[in-house]
Amino acid sequence: MAIVGLALGSAQHFFYRYIDQILPKRTFQSVCRKIFLDQIIASPCAIFIFFYGLGLLEDGNFAGAHSEMKHKFFTIYVMDWMVWPPTQYLNFAYLSAKYRVVYINFVTMLYDVFLSYVKYTKEFHLSQLVSFPDWMVKCATRPLALTEAAFHAHHP
Repeated sequence: MAIVGLALGSAQHFFYRYIDQILPKRTFQSVCRKIFLDQIIASPCAIFIFFYGLGLLEDGNFAGAHSEMKHKFFTIYVMDWMVWPPTQYLNFAYLSAKYRVVYINFVTMLYDVFLSYVKYTKEFHLSQLVSFPDWMVKCATRPLALTEAAFHAHHP
């Protein structure tokens, strides 16, 4: 996990520095834009790096890492939306750049417990932590099923 953490930490350092340059203000609108960019760009990239990086380092099996990421991505991405926007709001709105690393590393340390639990639990479902209505789960997982079906139709 340390190697994956180093890869993510370096990439995120430059990403956050860049968004601070293009959105230098601490207005509500600017902070919300930073959070949006974080969730749309940084979060999915971090999840991919986490699963593929650990999967390849643990057993060198790209197909296994891909399968695991495909099955667990939604769970982690939903939890990302629950944890990181409030965390990043405090980060972007109130903390100076020199304290951000310590703050984010502390939250990341706690979040990594969740990531490890999901990674090493064979059949983990978000419903173990949060209850969603059935219609919401079906709507959220349907695009993944349609994408997979289309892929298999073209790649038998």
